Parts: sequence; structure tokens; C-alpha cells
Amino acid sequence: MDVRLSAVTLIVPSETTFAAARSIGANELGTLHALHLAAAAELASDLEAVVTYDRRLAAACERELLRVATPGLPSGWWHGS
Repeated sequence: MDVRLSAVTLIVPSETTFAAARSIGANELGTLHALHLAAAAELASDLEAVVTYDRRLAAACERELLRVATPGLPSGWWHGS
């Protein structure tokens, strides 16, 4: 296994996660981003941050009070135009 991935844990989404993704707003975010957000919201107490470079997902995470990490970019970059 690649050393960089040794700290990554694979989590299989449950039906509850899929239902939450549908209610979060798959129309606004797109299916995969809504699923990412739903899973992160479920795991919030165990997460340091959600890593994303997508503006809509970063803003949605912020609305859900999830910390967003984007290595290499300034904090809150998604607020810019």
C-alpha cells in the first residue's frame, strides 16, 4: 500500500447515508458531492476536515459546520469569485 494512503479509511455508505444525500440536495451539489457531504456529516465527530477543491461542496460543508481543508489554497477561497 502507498504510504500516503495508509491513514485513509474506506467507509461504505449505508442506506441512511444515501437517503441523507438525497435530502441534502443532490440537485444543487450533484450526486457524488451530496453523498460525500452526507457521509462527512455522519462522521463529523471523527473528522478533522473535509478535503475538497469544489466550491459548491466547500460552501455546503461550511453550512453543515464542517471544517474544510484545501491544501495549497487559502482558507475560505471558495467565497471568492
